[in-house]
Amino acid sequence: MDVSYFCRRMREIGTSGGYEDPDGLLACTEAELRWLKRNPFISEGEDEPIANIACCDKTVVGRNLLFPIGMVCRGSRVLARGGSSLWVSRLGRRHDVGFELPERFVQMEEGRLPVVGSCLSQLAVPVHEMAGFEIWRSPRHILLRHTRSLVEMRFRGIIGACVAKVADGALALFRGVLRVIESGMLRGFTVEETATWEDALDRCVSAENEPFREDHGRAWFDWAKTCRKSQGAHEDFRLFNVRRNGQIVGFFLLRTRFYEQASSRGFRNLFLTTVMEWGSVEPKLGEKALFALALRQIDPIVDAVECVPNEPATRRWLWRRLALPVGDYIYTVAQSADAKEPLEGFTERKNWRLRPAFGDATFF
Repeated sequence: MDVSYFCRRMREIGTSGGYEDPDGLLACTEAELRWLKRNPFISEGEDEPIANIACCDKTVVGRNLLFPIGMVCRGSRVLARGGSSLWVSRLGRRHDVGFELPERFVQMEEGRLPVVGSCLSQLAVPVHEMAGFEIWRSPRHILLRHTRSLVEMRFRGIIGACVAKVADGALALFRGVLRVIESGMLRGFTVEETATWEDALDRCVSAENEPFREDHGRAWFDWAKTCRKSQGAHEDFRLFNVRRNGQIVGFFLLRTRFYEQASSRGFRNLFLTTVMEWGSVEPKLGEKALFALALRQIDPIVDAVECVPNEPATRRWLWRRLALPVGDYIYTVAQSADAKEPLEGFTERKNWRLRPAFGDATFF
């Protein structure tokens, strides 16, 4: 049985093209459609590629969503291609479609720089490595605020509730003491929540001077805020400015989401806040200070906070606050096989500004 591949374009949304689609891979959910059509980086209109599709004898067996995204490469704004929602049916797996789709993504004849979103599963890592993607891992840290989900793995009922209440109180007391000790580090800074991306935040994003980064600015923020896949009750996307002497000197972005199951370790029914983006132009407001300020803005309903810092000093600070190491956050990038002007240093992690808000992560 032969496998064929084709690129689906924006104008084809809502059509089957004569293909059988038992898994609904040609269809887009309302959220996916909103996400695709409101993308501010679309440059080809109705001809914009939105998915690579795999078929076996006119039956769709695999899909990899595509989306344009802005990047800054050595000071110049360029368009890149992102990938998302790689899915392969059982029949497609027999024909190695899961390996072929990422490889075709890298080889797209667009001359662009594909950027795959973070949050790859461990199962997807070998597939993307074989396709030529760079795989970069950053340790994830989880700060528990409510221990119920952890305690329920061992104790149920009244006993579990009592144990969780005692543990929560002990954690709150311990971190309260640390908060007092750390107050000197944060003296002079004030935090305000805002719904608008100010021009000053662009300077905070570009302050680190890495040669390569995603173009996170007002257009990107408005797109991410209005086009998230899940927008239920208590699921927030909150932006905060940090000021000193009345001037914006930093920012951080928090996303809160409810998970029925948060990990393979068994954490269930919890609200998780992730520190998605941050930046500063103030030397005294480094990554550790920004995380400290962010933790003070967490909604009381939140059970745990996910942090993916870049600096070893911030990781040590999180360990002292009893953060749990929970696997890795995985970033992936690859340069197009037919790139007209290969970029020196593009595949070296040290040259990248990386945040959890990378790729499709703000959507998924």
